[in-house]
Amino acid sequence: MQNKRKFMILLLVAVMVMGTFMGLIAMLLSL
Repeated sequence: MQNKRKFMILLLVAVMVMGTFMGLIAMLLSL
């Protein structure tokens, strides 16, 4: 059960990092 929670947190962090990365790329492209 503890392992699943850690996996969910890792997934959330990965999604957030991906979103920030995509946002940065979009900003660079729009310049």
